[in-house]
Amino acid sequence: NYLCVRETNAQGAVEIVIVDLMNPSIMDRRPMSAESVLMNPESKVMALRARGQLQIFDYGKRAKLKGASMSEQIDFWKWISPSTVGIVTPSSVYHWKKDDQSEPVKVFDRHASLKAGQHPISIITYRADQYEEWLCLVGIAPSGGSVVGQMQLYSTKKRISQAIEGQAATFATINMSGHETTLFAFANRNAQGGKLHIIEVGQDRKDETAPKFEKKQVPVNFPADAPADFPVSMQVSSKYGILYVVTKMGYVHVFDIETATNIAIQKISSDPVFISTPHKESGGLVGVDRQGRVLLTSINEAAVVPYVQNTLGSPELAIRIAAKNGFPGAEQFFLQKFNSLFEGGHYKEAAMIAGESPAGFLRTQETMQRFKDLPSEEGKPAALLVYFQTLLENGRLNKIESVELGELLLSYQRVELLEKWMKEDKLECSEELGDVIRPQNSQLATAVFVKAEAHMRVIQGLLEAGQTEKVPLYAERVGLNISQTELVSMATSVNPTAALQLMQDMGNMGSAPTDHKAMVEMLLNKGMVQEATTYCVNKMTDSDENGEIQTKLLEANLQSAPQVADAILTRKAWTKFDKIKVAKMAERAGLYTHALASYSDIADVKRVLQNASSMDANFVTEYFGTMNPGDALACLQDLVRGGQRANLPLAVQIGSKYHHELG
Repeated sequence: NYLCVRETNAQGAVEIVIVDLMNPSIMDRRPMSAESVLMNPESKVMALRARGQLQIFDYGKRAKLKGASMSEQIDFWKWISPSTVGIVTPSSVYHWKKDDQSEPVKVFDRHASLKAGQHPISIITYRADQYEEWLCLVGIAPSGGSVVGQMQLYSTKKRISQAIEGQAATFATINMSGHETTLFAFANRNAQGGKLHIIEVGQDRKDETAPKFEKKQVPVNFPADAPADFPVSMQVSSKYGILYVVTKMGYVHVFDIETATNIAIQKISSDPVFISTPHKESGGLVGVDRQGRVLLTSINEAAVVPYVQNTLGSPELAIRIAAKNGFPGAEQFFLQKFNSLFEGGHYKEAAMIAGESPAGFLRTQETMQRFKDLPSEEGKPAALLVYFQTLLENGRLNKIESVELGELLLSYQRVELLEKWMKEDKLECSEELGDVIRPQNSQLATAVFVKAEAHMRVIQGLLEAGQTEKVPLYAERVGLNISQTELVSMATSVNPTAALQLMQDMGNMGSAPTDHKAMVEMLLNKGMVQEATTYCVNKMTDSDENGEIQTKLLEANLQSAPQVADAILTRKAWTKFDKIKVAKMAERAGLYTHALASYSDIADVKRVLQNASSMDANFVTEYFGTMNPGDALACLQDLVRGGQRANLPLAVQIGSKYHHELG
């Protein structure tokens, strides 16, 4: 990911320069007094060394992660994994973990062949397998006008070493018939010529029935113009299963790692390439030569299969490489082979060819239909099931295959097989697969939606199951960009009862404030007046900013449920609504008390008081006490003149109480 360089500027000051290989035009320069700096292979973390003091520093966060000191001289050090720094002293090898506060721990002693003797030996690399159970220390030394290499292969489980002659080495992990296999590859050039060796290590991690890798030993042919050339590093492309052997004189030898077949030799620099590392994105390698040039080399996917088939004359290898990597160029062979096997009734073998086809070009709906259309034979599994079982033996199904298998197994009522293969990550989860499973097993369907990152379908499943408390937590955990209003809107369509509970649980959904206005408008648009009212009564404060919402809800209730509006207004729970709008609707609904309480214009007041006989007498009497004497007297006179005998006792009660004010 990063290239880290320690350099001295024109003023003599030491600087660290970090180049992001994804954006090489931007260089980050920082003054730093460290004698040596190692950039972590995956993150912006560096290991620093100065006079025996070690430090692991998070450059991105500008924070020290840990420190340690070494009393021994350090001959060589490097990151052997994203979490471990390997440290080589004149006598021993140590490992220093990044993610805890431990000191460097001694792992093994250097072999005698790798200690200083008659000729000074230089450690040039230290490698580890992915489990850090197999380790290899590599050193070179001048000898009689040439350079000899010595390696120490060490097993942490067995705690034993083996001295090997060689100048470059690496570990690789390949898949052999579904079994993870660890390989150790090393190369050497001596007076007898160059050799590449590839052997399996770590067999104890595989069961006894797993296939074993057959040891490979092949020549490494050096060009005539490089008589003194020798290997200096080896890198493995996990993307392609390719082994790169980089030489001192700038050549790269490309091998297929499983067969140890030399595919190509290419000169990438006229100067020595002194360091290299895998480049995951391209499946190639990045190197730096003595002139400071950064080199990226990788294979041309479109050219590999034709080159191996025609130039190297190895059609079998070309087909195997095409099948493994999906490279173009062998489609016609696979198609002809598939058709021949299928038409001959060799359905399992035909399925194997389809599974191995480059980029899965034969793994289509049409291929499945051909198996599906075959007549069933008594006592034998359906041909389509044979197709799926064959593919599952060697990998996982793609999207359309997973959906088709789901339909097939559910028709047999074998949902437990779907669960099994899902746990083994043999199926590609998708919304379509979840939809197939959902009618028979909603819980498993939700698990499919989770793996497919179909977040809205996951939420739908939780709502249908009534697990509303999990909805806000899930939305926050997956970083779902959805508002609380949108969540509730979705819930109303799935499970109205769950929608109410979800609204009550909104406080669990992070710190984002609820948009009450949007929530109410959404509910009202769905005709859910009661739910909107319940939500606001429980969640909304009586503040000016909520006045518009109060008005809308009171209007809606006065139209559809006047008794609810009556209760809210009687309790005086809300006071920020539009008084005139609410008063008019209250008057139409026959809630004259609330209309009178909200009107301010005397004409409106007089009109409402015409219904005084149906209003609470004490309320009307108290209301007259809030009016100015002139308006009160005019309204009292209207009560008397109204001709309704029922108003006379009320008029007498008002006149008696306020006779001094009214004159």
